[in-house]
Amino acid sequence: MAGYEIGKAEKVLTLVNSFEVHGDPARFEEEFRKVSDWMRGQPGFHRHQLCRSAHDPRRFVNIAVWDDQAALDAAIGDEGFQSRVAVLRTMATASPQTYEHVLDVVGAASGSTP
Repeated sequence: MAGYEIGKAEKVLTLVNSFEVHGDPARFEEEFRKVSDWMRGQPGFHRHQLCRSAHDPRRFVNIAVWDDQAALDAAIGDEGFQSRVAVLRTMATASPQTYEHVLDVVGAASGSTP
């Protein structure tokens, strides 16, 4: 099937972390940006997206792509991360899970194939 690459997915680790914000969502986004700025320079970090629910402004999901579990563990174990994320922990409840890529699908609207 065109556009489907089963078994050809990128060999990376994806962190999906959902947040329920108990404080001001705008402040949460501001503090999250500070963590993002730090994460950008970490070995093994590819990219991430912070998405806000279209129906509930207090719900967010972060989707981050890493080389592997070791790279993620090194970053989140670092004091630089811990000091920045401390504020977020007072503002939101997080529920992180890691996933391996299995299937990449690219839609016709993207103008390319995987």
